[in-house]
Amino acid sequence: MQYNGTIQYKVLSGGGLDGNGEPIISTVSWSEPIRCLYKTVKHSNTIYQQGKFTDKSYEILIESRDFQADTVKLTNDRTQFLGEFEVQDIEFVNRSGRVKITV
Repeated sequence: MQYNGTIQYKVLSGGGLDGNGEPIISTVSWSEPIRCLYKTVKHSNTIYQQGKFTDKSYEILIESRDFQADTVKLTNDRTQFLGEFEVQDIEFVNRSGRVKITV
């Protein structure tokens, strides 16, 4: 597969309750970069009175692996950060043996 970027998924560690029942703050880190092939599904800029809103959506293909994530960061192959996105769908593509992630 030809690659044009990388994704990283958010990893939460810790959390829960301490001995007194007080919440323990979770720490956030990011996985190692995973090479991917992405394509833009939707990209629009809308201007509101108070500012600008950008709506982006991507389909991302990675080599077959067990992949579960709620949030990913997408970077192109020139190390330009494209954004942090909530995962909308994860599906295994039987024909190619790859995983398709929609954000």
